Amino acid sequence: MDRFGVRQKRRWSENCRTGYPTIPARRGVLRKILLVANPTSDLTGAGKEAEEVQDKLGARDDVRIVSIVGRDATVDRVMGALRSGEFDVLHYAGHALFDEAQPAESGLTLACPPGCWFEGRPNTSLLTAPSIWMLL
Repeated sequence: MDRFGVRQKRRWSENCRTGYPTIPARRGVLRKILLVANPTSDLTGAGKEAEEVQDKLGARDDVRIVSIVGRDATVDRVMGALRSGEFDVLHYAGHALFDEAQPAESGLTLACPPGCWFEGRPNTSLLTAPSIWMLL
């Protein structure tokens, strides 16, 4: 645990630099993947991507995939899953926002209960980069 009480599993910035999977090969070890796809329900390609990940990696004996898809992919639900500390990989297929002027306000676009708004989009919220970073 670090000084904030957060358990450090991996350095997120190192994993994100390559854009390639960075799971070290360890035989017989179960890998858990949190698959979050199409939270805004407007990206058919994100749904297809989730199906491909499920088909290709879900067939492996050493991988377990937990999917949160569509309007179920709320900030509370995704953060709860990430806080559990049980996942090795977060695979996200959906919209993201990058704010060059305020990078800490950048993040992943997720669903939220009816009535909330983000950037003029109904029922949408943002999981910010600092929120994710604090979980790793």
